[in-house]
Amino acid sequence: MCGGHEIPVHRCVLAAASPVFERMLEIGMREGQRQDRLKTYIEVQDASPEAIEMMVRYIYTGHVLPKSDQLSELFVLGNKYMMPGLVSDTGNLMVQHLNKANCKDILNVVRLHATCADKYSVELWDRMMAKLHGDRELMQEVLETVLVPVCR
Repeated sequence: MCGGHEIPVHRCVLAAASPVFERMLEIGMREGQRQDRLKTYIEVQDASPEAIEMMVRYIYTGHVLPKSDQLSELFVLGNKYMMPGLVSDTGNLMVQHLNKANCKDILNVVRLHATCADKYSVELWDRMMAKLHGDRELMQEVLETVLVPVCR
């Protein structure tokens, strides 16, 4: 469940995709106890229903939709639920599709994880910086988006 939306997923598939979900679904865990007849519910409150649906789609297909507005949110979910494939695939797409419209969210999320000593995020940050350094126009767009103009 997320934001009042029920997102169906097979329990065994969810547990196989993520050790965090596996532990949540074990007998005795609060999340595993919320049952309605044959269904068990896990409620996710810190993500959008669209991002959770994309994560579930990834779990079943192994693919992330390119140019998604939820790439930074998927990156966070992949880290939270210990899904390295989702983190890596989403990270690659974030580098490829970094632009003026999404730079603030993407750079903030990757930088946050990199400063927490997440090895992959440090490498991803370096790739993003290399892309910015190699593309003067993109660098200017990003800086203009991030920096607040001061008029006196």
